[in-house]
Amino acid sequence: MKNNKIAKVLLLFPLLLITFVACEKSGGGDDGGGIYLPDFSNEWDVLKGNTKGAFFILVDNNAIDSAKGTGNFSGNNNINSLDITPPPQDTLYQFAGSFQNTKVTLRFLSSTEAGQDNGPQAGLTFKGIFDSTYAPHRIRLINTTNTSDSLVLKKAF
Repeated sequence: MKNNKIAKVLLLFPLLLITFVACEKSGGGDDGGGIYLPDFSNEWDVLKGNTKGAFFILVDNNAIDSAKGTGNFSGNNNINSLDITPPPQDTLYQFAGSFQNTKVTLRFLSSTEAGQDNGPQAGLTFKGIFDSTYAPHRIRLINTTNTSDSLVLKKAF
């Protein structure tokens, strides 16, 4: 009877060890070792950058691959100033982007792609990270052509 219990333990131990090692290797979260799907929903406020206003990000649900942690998004930078009375008509600058886990790329559309004047950021690409270490979350980006130009967005709510 005692030998039977020892045999069961010896059979289960390698199985538990394999499971533990497999879970450790898959990683997870923000360290880039696993799959992470950032929550881009809602409004984002500009904390730092050469633009102002709010960013509204729309994730393309058909382009999300949850097995790989990748996806695409689009949206607009609404630079309407609510402190002016009466408020001016909204000025919307369009952008598109993608993410892979916490790595984010955001590109302002050219004026030709947008079909209108897309502002001073038109055609610029920013790359960076989705930073979930802050509450509310932040998106930290650097201009790929001018590394002294950064854009930091904070989730509004």
